[in-house]
Amino acid sequence: MRFEEYVRRVETEAAEAGPAAQRQLALFRSHYRLARQVLQRRRALGLTQEQLAAAADVRQSEISRIENGRGNPTVLTLARLADALGLEVSLRLPSDGATGSAD
Repeated sequence: MRFEEYVRRVETEAAEAGPAAQRQLALFRSHYRLARQVLQRRRALGLTQEQLAAAADVRQSEISRIENGRGNPTVLTLARLADALGLEVSLRLPSDGATGSAD
């Protein structure tokens, strides 16, 4: 099964399972979007993980985990990475206007 097919299957299953599953899927998407953004920006700047680690005062292994979607960085780590990458950390409302849940 190709990755795109897998993603479509997961999306279909989440839609059938209801709002809680759809929220969980949205959280996973955000997590991997962050990983992709860090990786793409680092590469666009021509930095190695080691160079970014030194600039951000973060361990290279943490950058690797973040870029591979396995990390769970703190806000401080995100702020350090953003600063070193010339970015900023922000929260925004989803484009569909949903405000989330305060379960």
